[in-house]
Amino acid sequence: MDIITYFGDILSEKINIPPIAARGLIRFSLKDEVGSADTPDYETLLKTFKNSFKNRLERIGVENQDKIANFMVAELSKKQSLFTMSSV
Repeated sequence: MDIITYFGDILSEKINIPPIAARGLIRFSLKDEVGSADTPDYETLLKTFKNSFKNRLERIGVENQDKIANFMVAELSKKQSLFTMSSV
């Protein structure tokens, strides 16, 4: 399972944008945060959702950036074991 696809699909439903756009938003946020979107680990994705992801949401005019970022952090935390298993 591709973790960016998984979280992109969740984000897509949350902010009502196409799944491919949501995945792109996550990938660009990862690039902003660490310079690469290749196989992010849990800590990198967590850091990204807390920081650059919020900035990206703001830039595209999404309201409640903090609420959405916190939601994504909570989903990541809930799915941490799934995330860990998919990266092995």
